[in-house]
Parts: sequence; C-alpha cells; structure tokens
Amino acid sequence: MLLVSGDFARRTGGNLYDRHMEHACRSAGVPLRIISARSTAHARSELARLRPRVIVIDSIAIPVAAPLAHWAQTELGARVIVIMHMPTNARGTRALLRAADKVVAVSLSLARTLGVPRSRLTTIPPGRDGVPRAARRARGRRDDAVLRVLSVANWSSSKGTATLVAAAARVPEVRLDLVGDSGAGAYRAEVLARISGIGARVVIHGALGAAALSRRYAEADVFALPTEREGYGTVFAEALEHGLPVIGSNIAPVRAIVGDAGLFVPPRRLRPLVSALRLMSDTWLRRRLARNARNRARALPSWAGSQRVFVALVTHEMRAAIASR
Repeated sequence: MLLVSGDFARRTGGNLYDRHMEHACRSAGVPLRIISARSTAHARSELARLRPRVIVIDSIAIPVAAPLAHWAQTELGARVIVIMHMPTNARGTRALLRAADKVVAVSLSLARTLGVPRSRLTTIPPGRDGVPRAARRARGRRDDAVLRVLSVANWSSSKGTATLVAAAARVPEVRLDLVGDSGAGAYRAEVLARISGIGARVVIHGALGAAALSRRYAEADVFALPTEREGYGTVFAEALEHGLPVIGSNIAPVRAIVGDAGLFVPPRRLRPLVSALRLMSDTWLRRRLARNARNRARALPSWAGSQRVFVALVTHEMRAAIASR
C-alpha cells in the first residue's frame, strides 16, 4: 500500500515520483495500492481492511499516518517504508523516522539531514524523462532585447513566486512565464497584486500537461525558482534537460543538481535575484551556462535505474514481512 494525502492527480514532484514508483512495482508484480488518506481514522480503516504486508508512507501523509506506524507493525505485521521528498517539521515526523523499517530519501543532501542510521536509509533520486525532439528543435534565434524567464512551481511562499515577480518588475527586459497551480488565499492575492504592476510582462499558464510544459521549457531563455527548501528539485533537473541556464536558491539540493549551470541567490532576498536576472541578459553567459546544463543533464539518474532500486527495496521488505508472520 502507498499512503498519500491530498489530490494525487495534482502535478507535484512528489506525486510524479510516487506514480513512477507505483507503476514500476505494478509492472514487476509487486502492486502498491494507492490510498489518499483523508484522516488518521480513514487510513487506519483502510489498513485494517486491506492488511498490506508493506506500507509505503509518502512524507506528505506523515501527519495522518505517523500515529499508525507502530500499530501497523505490531498488529498487522507490516513493514513500513517512508519516502522523504523534502525536509518537514510535520507532527510525528521524528517518531515515524525512528519507527520505520526503511527510509527513502530523494537526495543525498536530504538524507544527511534526517538522522536515520545508514542501515535503514536508502537514497533513491527521481529520474529524467528525456526531452522530445520537437522541444529540442524549438529554441532558435531570439531577440536579445527580451529575456524569457520560466518558473515552474505551485504557488506558495516557500517557492518564492512573489519574490520572483517583484524582481522581474525591476528588470524591464524580462518576460516571465509562471507555470503551476496558483492555489487560493492570501499568497495568491499577493502574487496577483504584484503581477498587476507589470501587466503583460507576466503570463500565468496554470498547471500544464507534459507536452505543453515541455514547449514552455523550449521557448524559455532562463529557468528561475528562488525556492526556500527542496528535497531534490525535479523542475531544476527538467530545466537542465532542456538546456536552460538556471537561477536557483543557494541551498544544498539545488546546488547539487544545478552546479555550474546556474547562478545562486539567497531565498527571500530581492536584490540578489534582481542582480541575477540582469546578469542573465548577457547572451554569452547564458550560452556558457546552457552548455553546462546539457552536460549536467547527461549525468542525471534515469527513472529506470531508480525504479529498479525501489522495486528491490519493496520486494525485500515484503519478503521480510512474510517471513515474520
């Protein structure tokens, strides 16, 4: 069983990862039934009804699933695997990481922060999908007077969308494309208020499917996301695959992926982000970083390789659960 929470159809890095791993397990004859837990009571009811040998808990479901780990291990004889997509202070996280039979971290930098012994910790990064040929051909000669900046993220304060819009307002040559779920509430209102000041220079695309998103990458000159925290940063890897120079936050997971293909700025800091956007107006710099991006993309892990490791882990834990019953 794979325990998640919220809208599993929503396009997020975590959901993309889980779908790839669930598909790999199903193809290998080790199916993981996906349950989107509405509450701890709902999760417990489903576990009691299905009595799975292995329970995989996505980190987004920790608040509802953490109280059930010990019960599932002792009463159901299940093995518990936790997938950590990013750092979290959610209630019950530390207790769950101590109780879990195995913990999967999506990056080495994240793994180092979890405090889990190596004997129970496995690093399995997301993979890459490759870039369609049509998308690779789409980027041609550009008007150097316009800097097309793409940002892909569901709007939230931790992703820095409002800060990016404010920075774009100070660099007249920037045309900003925002891809992702704009959400609702006060933060959405803040972003929209800032966009209203620069009008046509910002285009809100909303959530896009894979083909439409690939076209956005292909038409951009720069990828920018001043996020405060990441576990891996799937969109940064996508940007590298599309040969885009990157402006990212100066945090370990982003530095590990982007390396010499980008510029790094402190999260929530407007002036450094403005400076980075202005630097990216230099065509020679963009070309050098784009070349580095393509080189780094070749070294990114593949989904096939990551899926093999994940399936082997689930299979091992399933055999351990059977042996202990």
